[in-house]
Amino acid sequence: MLSARHRSWWLSLVVLGVTGCPDPCLDDGLFQDDPEGCAAVDETDDASGSTAATASDTDAEPEPCFNGVKDDDEADVDCGGLCAAKCEVGDGCGGGADCETDICEDGVCVPPSSCDDGVKDDEETDQDCGGVCGATCPIDAECEDFNDCQTYVCDPDAGLCADPTCDDGAPNGSETDVDCGGPDCDPCTNGGDCSSDDDCASGTCDPDAGICVDPSCTNGTQDAGETDVDCGGELCAPCDAGETCESGSDCASELCEDGTCAAATCDDGVQNQGETDVDCGGDSCAPCADGQGCEVATDCESESCDPVHGVCEADHCANGVVDADETDVDCGGTACAPCDEGEGCESADDCASQSCATGTCTAPSCTDGVRNGNESDMDCGGDVCGPCDDGLDCLLSSDCSSSVCLSGTCEPPACDDGVRNGDESDEDCGGACGATCETGETCTESADCVSNVCDDATDTCAAPACDDGTRNGSETDVDCGGSDCDPCEAPGMCEGPDDCVSGVCSGGTCTPASCDDGVLNGTETDLDCGGDVCGPCDDGESCEGGSDCTSGVCTGNVCIAPTCDDGVQNGDETDEDCGGDVCGPCDDGEGCGAAEDCVSGVCDDVTSVCEAATCDDGVLNGTETDLDCGGPSCGGCETDEDCSIDDDCISLVCDDATNTCSAPTCDDGVQNQDETDLDCGGDVCGPCEDGESCVDAPDCVSMVCLGLECQPSACDDGVQNGDETDEDCGGSCQPCDDGETCDVAGDCISLVCDGGTSTCTAATCSDG
Repeated sequence: MLSARHRSWWLSLVVLGVTGCPDPCLDDGLFQDDPEGCAAVDETDDASGSTAATASDTDAEPEPCFNGVKDDDEADVDCGGLCAAKCEVGDGCGGGADCETDICEDGVCVPPSSCDDGVKDDEETDQDCGGVCGATCPIDAECEDFNDCQTYVCDPDAGLCADPTCDDGAPNGSETDVDCGGPDCDPCTNGGDCSSDDDCASGTCDPDAGICVDPSCTNGTQDAGETDVDCGGELCAPCDAGETCESGSDCASELCEDGTCAAATCDDGVQNQGETDVDCGGDSCAPCADGQGCEVATDCESESCDPVHGVCEADHCANGVVDADETDVDCGGTACAPCDEGEGCESADDCASQSCATGTCTAPSCTDGVRNGNESDMDCGGDVCGPCDDGLDCLLSSDCSSSVCLSGTCEPPACDDGVRNGDESDEDCGGACGATCETGETCTESADCVSNVCDDATDTCAAPACDDGTRNGSETDVDCGGSDCDPCEAPGMCEGPDDCVSGVCSGGTCTPASCDDGVLNGTETDLDCGGDVCGPCDDGESCEGGSDCTSGVCTGNVCIAPTCDDGVQNGDETDEDCGGDVCGPCDDGEGCGAAEDCVSGVCDDVTSVCEAATCDDGVLNGTETDLDCGGPSCGGCETDEDCSIDDDCISLVCDDATNTCSAPTCDDGVQNQDETDLDCGGDVCGPCEDGESCVDAPDCVSMVCLGLECQPSACDDGVQNGDETDEDCGGSCQPCDDGETCDVAGDCISLVCDGGTSTCTAATCSDG
């Protein structure tokens, strides 16, 4: 029988539209004898023709036995008492009838005694759990269907009870309803079973109905959608009798009459008030007819309730009562099956053993003069009695004294009867039957054995071995060759190449390996290449290391074509991964064959090694901007040579438009040429102003260079400068002596400046 929670879960599958018998139904054994028996859940009443209320009515509120709450007439939540569902092991009970196991101890359903014997019995799926023990198996225990597992989830591929999850479609773990509620899963939608408000997406759990409802269902007001105060409608729990309704789904009784919920009766056409089927069964209504639902025999007119299908049946041989002409409960008489040992009987025909003594069926014996038990003939054969003589009936060879049973009759011994007899050393072999004994069979001499080896210690034929010193089995030579032994060394005998270590069989004899025999042998890694002896293998051929390959690269046991990043000098590379026609140039110190093999463009002809770039190697390399010039290392470049910045040029001027060095000028804003300061001084440019750098007097406008700096003009600097007409005289300075240069008379002490010679002359009495 399905447990209360299972039954509610199974009915929910029907609500979701599962067609036919869902697997949980079949796996639980509910309809093993009637695969279509699920129809019993929604069959029509045979009297009124009305359809029983089922879980397929999506608007119906769960009945008491499916509401997830322990009602007064239940032994535990939705099980026992008036409910059809039996309680599981560990659930509460009032008596054995409340339990799946039919055993109630101290108010709790317990498993049969075999479920705690520490042995995996035939009816259990794992030790002391599953099968008859119910859903008692822990995670990772063996199972056949969900009913065997505490989690109600049996992995069909592994055949093991699985961890509970929030999407396994089973009510397990801490869930309050299938895959929702509890601390681990998402809250349930309205209508789902709950224990607290936290179990509900709405945040409200109806404490009486134990289902999730809208918050408005507990505010003491008849809100929109409710048919009465806090009940009815799609969001709230069903209403009690006498409250307002619009349809049966609004009522706990599922009966809405003239807008009011009616009390349940035994003729209302609805399965309610603990009925086991529509308007029948349970404590309130009359017993049900055959085919209708039941929990106990008193639910049925026939007083026979099928414990597997949960339906009333007419067959008195399965009603748990001694009736008709039965000699014991559901056995004996003219209609029922024979009774087992210890059950009542009136004649031998009432007993499965065909032995009735003093009104009780007795166990079969080997002296009762009856063919019973598993005897193959009267008082012989089978597991208990001795073997039968030749000519008597048999089922197995062990039933016969000759150990030979042919066509159901014991036959005399023969050399081909599949039995060890006569002088055979083992079954149909050895002795007079010849050397036909296989490995492990008994022998007295080697000639009895196919392998020609009889183990003296065990007196059994030994299997052909590759070290027994005998050519046997599939060997082509003693202890080598064939399908089982190692290949033969040259020059052992062979039938094909596989018989030889070298893989070469010529004229029935193995020949040594060579590098041109067209066979992968010896230490070769591929056909005639690789290994210690043969040359390296080409790209794509097998290898064990780089030395096995022409390329020097073995990846994944395959020789790989040279690349410029394989860490090996191969191809036409002049050093590892550089040089040659394919790879980039090599760094300083690496091998080279020509200048183009080197980053520096310089390859030493003597050492064949790339040299570092220098400023006099005649190659544009390193950080140079032009041949042996420019960059941070080399000197400046000449005019029209390439440059990147001004410092790359001797002129310190790099033309941004052409990236070439410009010729120096006296107005380029750079101190270059032989200028002593910016665009002045030196041999090319004009003299420098006061305060600018100088080397000697001609570098200065003042013609005075002191401390490498041009000095302002002075009247005592010994140089004609400023507005002086001669050295330190004339102009702003003191007048000049006679004979010194002048521009005007004021430039002279004599106040006489000869206009013809611009020279101061001595004063005369006639000079005016």
